[in-house]
Amino acid sequence: MTAPTHEPEVIDRAWTRVLPPYRVRIHDDPIHIYHEVALAVHQTVPGTSYADGWAIATLGDTTGQAEAARGPQEVAAHYRERCE
Repeated sequence: MTAPTHEPEVIDRAWTRVLPPYRVRIHDDPIHIYHEVALAVHQTVPGTSYADGWAIATLGDTTGQAEAARGPQEVAAHYRERCE
């Protein structure tokens, strides 16, 4: 039997196997420009660059919506609140 782990990465993977991931979506709107969306995604979602944010903004503009992040409910809610 192995000892339980407290590493956040391992815990996150375990939670995503048990609970469905929540998605944070960016919707196209006439108010925000690409730069604002790219900067918000870059500053809010860990591991995303400004270029990633720009790609999400482009996808949102061309398709009407784009997924900015995915994760457990609490994490997704935190990202959504920070992007508002």
